[in-house]
This record gives sequence, structure tokens and C-alpha cells, in this order.
Amino acid sequence: MAGAVRFAPRFRGGAGGGAESTLPRNIPQPRPTHPRPGGLEFHRMAAEHRAIRQAAFFRLNDLEARREALGPPYLEFLREEALSAGLYVLRAGAEDRQKPHTEDEIYIVMSGAARFRAANEDRAVAPGDVLYVRRAVEHRFHSVTEDLRVLVMFAPPEGSARP
Repeated sequence: MAGAVRFAPRFRGGAGGGAESTLPRNIPQPRPTHPRPGGLEFHRMAAEHRAIRQAAFFRLNDLEARREALGPPYLEFLREEALSAGLYVLRAGAEDRQKPHTEDEIYIVMSGAARFRAANEDRAVAPGDVLYVRRAVEHRFHSVTEDLRVLVMFAPPEGSARP
């Protein structure tokens, strides 16, 4: 999402880029904020995903705790062939630094208050609002007056489409 937390869809280990992860492509590749391949947390997350191929269930409180522990405002918690999903949190007064994406995107505002600008439209957003943004359209949240929690879905997965 924001420039500082947008990562390539595949993890490259080591200081100089290292080798790509050897996990099959249908298992979500860890982001640089996740533990490195080979670490216990990495293998736990990969095993969780393998165990739930047909469906996945998430608790928002668990996602929030994981995102908070890792630090960045965006946590991708699901990556499949056709879509990816994440939790995006902006604290009151924070700046949304995201750039246009190469994928279509849906936001579901869970809590908080802010304004949202997409192309030439600008409107207030509140819990329960669902926003759609077509790929390559300039957009961002701004004037965040209450901590904003947003579920985000990309189709195809974030970072996977070519410009």
C-alpha cells in the first residue's frame, strides 16, 4: 500500500537479494517484515495456509495483533492466484502514502473516520463503507480524524499484475 510497505510478491533473502524462496507458488510468500525463510514463524504461517486450501478463516483481532507486532500499517494475510487481502491501519493524523496499483482494489472500512480521494472524487468514509478503485487510478485516504481500520482486497493479488 504505502510506498514504505509495498513489497515484491516473492521474498528474496539475504542482504544482497539472495535466493528466492523455494516454497510452491500457491503458498503466500512472506513479506520482508515477516520472519526469514527457515524461521519458526515462517513455517507456521506456511503450514497454516497449506491446511486450509478450500477455505480460510481469520479473526480480525488476531490479524490486528499480528500487524501491530510486525509494525507496518499494512498486513497481507491472504494471497491466492486470483486475489490477495490485507488489513490496513492508519492512525489519526497519519499520511497515506500509497501509489496507484496495477490491480483493482476494494476497501471495506471497519472503523475510524477519514476522507478518501479517488481520481477527482473526494468523500468522507466511515465504518460500513465499501470502496472500489480501478487499477492505475490515483487514490488515497486523507484527513484521518479517528484511527482507520480497513480490509483491503486486490484482484489479481497485489503486485502480481504488470503495468
